[in-house]
Amino acid sequence: MKKIIAVTVSLLFVALFMGMNVYGEDMNPQGEWTGQLNLNTATQQELQMLPDMGEDMARNIVNYRTANGPLTVIDDLVKVKGFSYPYLEQIAPFIKLDGPSTLRKKE
Repeated sequence: MKKIIAVTVSLLFVALFMGMNVYGEDMNPQGEWTGQLNLNTATQQELQMLPDMGEDMARNIVNYRTANGPLTVIDDLVKVKGFSYPYLEQIAPFIKLDGPSTLRKKE
């Protein structure tokens, strides 16, 4: 009985994990976007254009900039609440720290 429960829980975990990946890819595939967003000048709404960027994470970037000034290196983003290196790698092609923002959906 314990084996059946362990196998069932393991299968549910794998299905949930795979579902999260599929969900994230379906919501904002990287192929739909072009250009880059300046993290130091973007509004909260503009930040939410980034793949898998929610309202809370966008607000955290704005709050971090307000408290600490502009980001000086991209890796500083992991100092913002809710960010990790894997997510940073996911959005790296779409972000920069200077110049005009050009991020937009491909037509």
